[in-house]
Amino acid sequence: MTHRYTSLDKKTGPHPRLAIFVIVAATLALGLLFNVCSFSSPCDLELEGSTSPSARLPFQGGKRPPYKTFKRTSGVPARDLFTTASTHTTQNQPIPTNSWYQNVLLRSEGQNPTSAHRVYVIPHIVDFAGEHAGIRILPSFVEGGATIVQVSSDENNALLLGGLDVSKVYQVSHTGVLGFGVDWGEGSMTSYISRGSPFVTMNFDRRRVVPALSSAFLPVSITIDGQSLDIADLAKACKKPFTVKKKMKLHFASTDFTWIVFTSRPTTFSCKMTSKITLPGASIPGVVPAALPVTFQAYVSEEDTSEDLSIRVALLNNCTEGSNWRFCGSSPPASDKAYEALLEKHVDAVPTHQHESEQEVQFTFPTTQIDDVASDVVVHFVWGVKSFYKDNSDGHPDTELLTYALAHHFRVLESTLKSSNVKLDHCEFTLHGPACLVLGAEWALREQLIDASFSAKHSIRPEYEADLIAAVEDDVMNFDPPPNYLNGRGDTYFSGKIFAKLARIITIAGEVNVDATPAVDKLRRGMDSYLDAESPTPFLWDELWGGIVHCGCNFEEDVCTNEYPNCPGLEDPGSNFGFSFFNDQHFHLGYFIHAAAVLTRNDPVWGRENFDKILVLIRNIANVSGDDEYFPKYRHKDVYLGSSWASGIALLGEGPYPNGRNQESSSEAIAAYEGIALYGEASYHLFGAGKGSSTADNDKAETSRAVRDTGRFLMTTEVRSAIQYWHVEDSDSQIYPKNYEKPVIGMLWSTMAQYQTWFGSSAYQVVGIQLLPVTPISEIRDGNIEWVRNSVIEEFHSSCVNDAQCEIQGWSILYYYLLAASGGREGRDAAVTAIKELDAAAFESSGGNGHSKSNSIWWAATRPF
Repeated sequence: MTHRYTSLDKKTGPHPRLAIFVIVAATLALGLLFNVCSFSSPCDLELEGSTSPSARLPFQGGKRPPYKTFKRTSGVPARDLFTTASTHTTQNQPIPTNSWYQNVLLRSEGQNPTSAHRVYVIPHIVDFAGEHAGIRILPSFVEGGATIVQVSSDENNALLLGGLDVSKVYQVSHTGVLGFGVDWGEGSMTSYISRGSPFVTMNFDRRRVVPALSSAFLPVSITIDGQSLDIADLAKACKKPFTVKKKMKLHFASTDFTWIVFTSRPTTFSCKMTSKITLPGASIPGVVPAALPVTFQAYVSEEDTSEDLSIRVALLNNCTEGSNWRFCGSSPPASDKAYEALLEKHVDAVPTHQHESEQEVQFTFPTTQIDDVASDVVVHFVWGVKSFYKDNSDGHPDTELLTYALAHHFRVLESTLKSSNVKLDHCEFTLHGPACLVLGAEWALREQLIDASFSAKHSIRPEYEADLIAAVEDDVMNFDPPPNYLNGRGDTYFSGKIFAKLARIITIAGEVNVDATPAVDKLRRGMDSYLDAESPTPFLWDELWGGIVHCGCNFEEDVCTNEYPNCPGLEDPGSNFGFSFFNDQHFHLGYFIHAAAVLTRNDPVWGRENFDKILVLIRNIANVSGDDEYFPKYRHKDVYLGSSWASGIALLGEGPYPNGRNQESSSEAIAAYEGIALYGEASYHLFGAGKGSSTADNDKAETSRAVRDTGRFLMTTEVRSAIQYWHVEDSDSQIYPKNYEKPVIGMLWSTMAQYQTWFGSSAYQVVGIQLLPVTPISEIRDGNIEWVRNSVIEEFHSSCVNDAQCEIQGWSILYYYLLAASGGREGRDAAVTAIKELDAAAFESSGGNGHSKSNSIWWAATRPF
């Protein structure tokens, strides 16, 4: 197939962050195209090269969160969303809130699916909004402009695989990490949507449903098992049934698409043409709404309905005759013979969900370690596979699975005894660059883990030591968190930033031998007030979705005027940045967890007393075990992309956001997982590194070690994906179209990348939100100094010097961060001088209140160049 980037130049407007869910509607109106360990029974590590991966996961059998139960009335999952056999129904298992397919889970009760209930499977988009029940397959193309990249599709070009005489209202039967199951009519028709699959597969109970393929266009050729069907007079041809033994090809001149259809057994079809139904238009960025009636339908017409049937469909060629300019560009028609042979050879291997007791994503840590710190981890994507042709559902296919992988996968992909994991020469362009097919049902991805440290890699330069000590002494004594934060009455984002800021001051104080006791006391008081289940505005436990939420505050002159059970954060998705709708939770809680790591190091008694409480926060945002009954797996992390999704369950009007999931600040996601790794490290040593005489302490040390290495894995993949998908470090990169002009992505959505933030579009805001907070991991995150020096710093500085708000709001602090990182001795000197002269208000405003003078000078003083 052929796929070319096309041009897209649209202007984007600002998105004030405090009105998160209102401004997206405004944006759209402007026309944007846009083996598990338990606490008490730690597991042994498997030897490297073992055929079955071992897990070193800390959360099996985790305790119930120690907070009051919140009975949700706003943001409730539809009661008919899950099948009666789903574990979410039978066992009340936690429900994903930030998954890559979250739009599918945000259907209202009884609601017919809309175009917004869509998923970017990679490389195509699917939704459930066709004329009849089923999956609509939407071939997509990537459009690029100076400040935006959009995955676009034309609904008229879709092929609908589904069934007649069954309700369009889908249910979800299974929620996995790599895929999800969909059901219509309580088992009449089922499918498993697997990440990266070139096929869409549907299974039919022939006693209850009539399988059908539908299109808005008439085919100009139909090929049955290699023989062309005479359709010169299509209306006449449709009156005669035809039998497909194995495969059928449909070519549509209107789209230049050729689709290939495989049947699990010989099947008799009939076809018809109709113009009775016109689909409603959609208002989705990058989507041409379906305005044409369904004009062609091939449906199963055999009289014997006793034998079930499965059908697999794939887009064989999107440039069959060279007439579709979006996909062909100036290229000649593409040959599909090799791809057809490949699809036919591997059609028997069908991805399916794992048994509930199995892990889709597994870990193997090496036994050879340095100071008990793993150097790498092999992450196994275990794709469940069944045979398409064999009668028994457990039949093993005779061939390997085909799945699309991205460039970052291939850099770390290894073969296993069960899976060749060979890259094939067939690729498609996606929002994430080229996706290429790989053979294998068990991917082994060897990740070289990044170390997490409280300190910089390099020692403090002597010439800055006096300035640093002076700043630390001043911050230790005189930086006071706002009283409402010390009393646990505030939001969870800015309070978390303040606590993490105080934690960094304490850490740096230890490096320069300054007594940090006053700062430790303040941090302890603030953390205790927020962790207290009886706080006036407490954390709460949402048992419906499975997660931590927060009461929230109504502020009058910076005073929180409400107390539980009067909790504005629980009903208003714009309150507290949507925390109680699972929005940005890893950002918020990442700051708290970092603060807890530092407090544990400096107050062992506090660390012991609060160990379980902090584990609850970690489990909430980073649980990796399917055996934790209180939290979903990988709430934020998309293990396939390596990055996280910040957006939760809030709706745009009556439906989900049409561009899918999004994440703005890649750097805050990195910092969240850095905080987890640091907390595991601090607790590991708190409990004696597993070498003590207390069994309980040794168990907690082992749990802490697992927390640390889990945090390092999550941090490592987040750093890698931030560099790949948020940092535009190479003008020759194949990730984004060449006409995208900016050095960073401000917001990455499921189907859009834009130079934008929720709170503004100035360069210092868009770049700045990818740089904070400044911690030791920043050196690796922003380690491409040439990119900083040649692209980022000028983009930031030219915007900042022309806008007084940049300094007033504290964003200019990050310019000095960039200057110190890339400017050598001269840059460091200039940065330190400027930081010393900054007005104290810069460190208190919204853009700078996570920074401190101590941390800013520390950064400059530890730069290696």
